[in-house]
Amino acid sequence: MKTVIALAILCSAAYAHADDCKPTGAPVFTIDAVDRGKVTSSTKLFGNGAWTVDANGGCADKAIATKVQALLAGAPWKISHPIHCEMMTTTWTNYYASGKLLFSERACNPDQLDDASAKSLAEIVKVVGAATQPVATTCKPTGDVVFEIAKKPNGAAKVGTSTTRVYASGAVTYAEKAADGANGPAKSSCLDKDALARIVDDVKAAPWTVTTPRVRCMARSQTVLEYSVQGKVVFAKQVCGTILDEASAKKLEDIESLLAKLVP
Repeated sequence: MKTVIALAILCSAAYAHADDCKPTGAPVFTIDAVDRGKVTSSTKLFGNGAWTVDANGGCADKAIATKVQALLAGAPWKISHPIHCEMMTTTWTNYYASGKLLFSERACNPDQLDDASAKSLAEIVKVVGAATQPVATTCKPTGDVVFEIAKKPNGAAKVGTSTTRVYASGAVTYAEKAADGANGPAKSSCLDKDALARIVDDVKAAPWTVTTPRVRCMARSQTVLEYSVQGKVVFAKQVCGTILDEASAKKLEDIESLLAKLVP
């Protein structure tokens, strides 16, 4: 009995998938454009590299967030008030670090940052601006589907589904459906040449050997992830399901890490 419980726990842990592009916790840095006291646009960078610009989002390298944190920690962030400004302005920009207002930039600003902090802020804005640009979609989802990940209900479970497809053209598409069948969010992106070649190599190099555990496991998940190559399912991942060989599991992990930067 202890063996069965232990296996169930291990199966459940193996099934968990960390979404590297999901914004979590307080943003490392936030840029809010304000007009007459109302935020008109908001850019946020999170510690895991995830970013959002209003309703759009994506994932940058985690090193970008680390660099921003280092720039924040390395500046004194001292504000002085050398001038008195009579001119009114209706628009300004607020900069936040971990949810705390760092500085407000506006025309005829009575507040002035020390030189070191002003230099750091300019660098941070430049870095965050470059990192939060959506990936240009210049490819089309044409040709063979090189690889597919389909989240499906396990049995008669009423759950939402999703499908991610990688095309020979380098296009990547993602689409969701709610449990009631209604269409959900959809997204398309493009892999660069090197990333596409890496996925193709991973798919070809993996033996895709699947075995059935010798110890019976009674746990059951509501969903199953089906991985397909050229339209053929090569592995179905679920709690207490079959086991993928170690070499293929490493290739699959690499593929998912590449796709995580483009789709949810």
